Amino acid sequence: MKHRSSNGNSIPRRTQKYTKVTRTTQIITNARPQNQPSPHATMENMETAVEKKRRLREKLFSTQIKDIQRVFERLKKQDKYGHFLKPVQEEDDPEYAKTVLHPMDFESMEKKIIANEYILYNDPSHQNCNRVDWRKYHKDFSLIFTNAIGYNPYENVHGNIHKEAIKMKKLLDETISNKEAK
Repeated sequence: MKHRSSNGNSIPRRTQKYTKVTRTTQIITNARPQNQPSPHATMENMETAVEKKRRLREKLFSTQIKDIQRVFERLKKQDKYGHFLKPVQEEDDPEYAKTVLHPMDFESMEKKIIANEYILYNDPSHQNCNRVDWRKYHKDFSLIFTNAIGYNPYENVHGNIHKEAIKMKKLLDETISNKEAK
């Protein structure tokens, strides 16, 4: 048996029913909010999704740990004259300790990296996962260079500490700026 559609063409009855079922299914599908799992989702599927997210976070964290080391090694190599490698000793410059309240250097930062002081464990702001505290890392690096810029006068000669600190700070800002946002 054939029926007429709205435009006058004949449609077999079987096709007409299929069309109605499809429209009903579309209405039901569109009515369910997209952030809710389908009614056919099982607990196993949801656990698998949670497990997948956890593995991805762990992978990201592992990558960030490697990034900390890469950035550190890159900046350390750029210190051609070794100005920032070790803490300033009081016998080398007795005024430095009186003038610079928060000294920082590559050796001290390396100790902090080894002690995992730049890692936030179970960070509640990031769904209780581990992550690197790029702001703290950047702050300590910046401290090295701002101390050098503030304490040492600028001279237009090769190896001037003030001049080298400006170059290093610029490189630091370029290297870390995109990581802090993550």
